[in-house]
Amino acid sequence: MNKRLHNLSLAALLALLLLPTATKAHTMWIDTPFEGHIGQPQTVRIFFGEFSLRMISPADRWFSDIANCRLTLLAPDGTPIPLEKAPTDSCYTASFTPTAEGWYLLYFEHTVRDLYEGMRITYGAQSWVRVGHPDGPPTVASPFSHGRLFLPPDEPFRLDQPAAVTLTEGGQLAPSRRLTLTSDKGWRKNLRSDATTAIASTPLLFPADYLFEWTDNPPITDPVQRISTDHQSDYITLNYFFRP
Repeated sequence: MNKRLHNLSLAALLALLLLPTATKAHTMWIDTPFEGHIGQPQTVRIFFGEFSLRMISPADRWFSDIANCRLTLLAPDGTPIPLEKAPTDSCYTASFTPTAEGWYLLYFEHTVRDLYEGMRITYGAQSWVRVGHPDGPPTVASPFSHGRLFLPPDEPFRLDQPAAVTLTEGGQLAPSRRLTLTSDKGWRKNLRSDATTAIASTPLLFPADYLFEWTDNPPITDPVQRISTDHQSDYITLNYFFRP
């Protein structure tokens, strides 16, 4: 009997440990190499699925109208360039060819047409591409309606070194903001940007794909702001994918 109770206790503990992963919501992210090269095409992929479980949804089964998200490239001189994307089995793909040194920002922001369990979801995703050796970090304004932006590290993300990003909002540093870092192997860590530098950092201890997520889930208390009687809250997320 004691052995059975012990096994049950272990099973219950395991279930509690896995609960955050099992309940993780679907999300969207942009996958492209951190480093690009002048004159060489750079492939960009957009995925949708359960990131922490590496459960990628087939492109022909994406929720609602999210396949209509508009992928944009912001060139180092600040010029926005719409990119055409094409469906494959597991994602949408696009490409661009860098023509100058500097930081290139890939991004999209899409408010989903249909509610999901009473939530109006706005997916935002970004990815930085460094070409050559830019003089300092990028200085562009956030292209997102909420004004938020992850700034990249100076060098590519590497294992056994801190993964550090700077959070900004409205063109200013965003200190003491909550965010998460999730791997596609089920690991997840809650972080907070530094109270002074607005840098969020944690060591990378094992090979995986990683996703920074900066989210809000405000309730909708004013009936005037609701798009339907089922609209109870907004879910707004900004994601930054990387692979060390």
